[in-house]
Amino acid sequence: MLPQFKLIYLLFIELFNAIVVIIYIRGGGELGDDWLLKSSEMETSFSDLIVGVEYLKSKAYKDLIDARKIAFLGISHGGVAGSVAINKRRDLFRAVIFQNANVDLIHDLPTKGHLWAKQYGNLNKKEDYDNIKRYAPLLHITEPKSPEDAYPITLVVASRYDEVVDFANSLKYVALRRAHSNKSIQKDKPILLKVINSGGHHYESAEKRELFDTIFAKLEFLAQAMDLKFDTKYQ
Repeated sequence: MLPQFKLIYLLFIELFNAIVVIIYIRGGGELGDDWLLKSSEMETSFSDLIVGVEYLKSKAYKDLIDARKIAFLGISHGGVAGSVAINKRRDLFRAVIFQNANVDLIHDLPTKGHLWAKQYGNLNKKEDYDNIKRYAPLLHITEPKSPEDAYPITLVVASRYDEVVDFANSLKYVALRRAHSNKSIQKDKPILLKVINSGGHHYESAEKRELFDTIFAKLEFLAQAMDLKFDTKYQ
């Protein structure tokens, strides 16, 4: 993601005296094909994210960052990266938000493969199929075995008229997470769904009222999930 202004970042910093960190992971196309191809397999991106978060929790930032209060916001491919990361390491985050994430890669790629082939691969090629199957988020959701094994509190945001990622992706993800939690003795943490009824894949295209409603829904979720307090000047 290239540097850009996002209202939610500004409000999160201002209201809660918080910090926003953007981790540049290899594999994105925003810095050109050379940067994209540095990830010969998409799993490099997910490893970069995990290592980046571990670094934030290290001694280097112990005086600046509370390792118990790290949240994640991932939109589109960022949501894929985050959902893969918490399948591998559920202890990484206290709370996560995924928005318009293509979490059902095995079933969604055949219908919109022309949009994803360069980033994820071609399912008609066995090597690409095997690579995708190793990390495809929906295929690796499991029920929690202990309190430490629970997924972080999760908010899934989905645009009903997303022209890039099938709306059903988000619904299937929430349903599967809840199903695994319901059949487990160790109940999982809550997973919530927020539906945007206007706009498309880039949620900034939503009607202004719904756009602001979504931003504040995310902020309220983060405040509740991480027990954040308003900066004293807003109390």
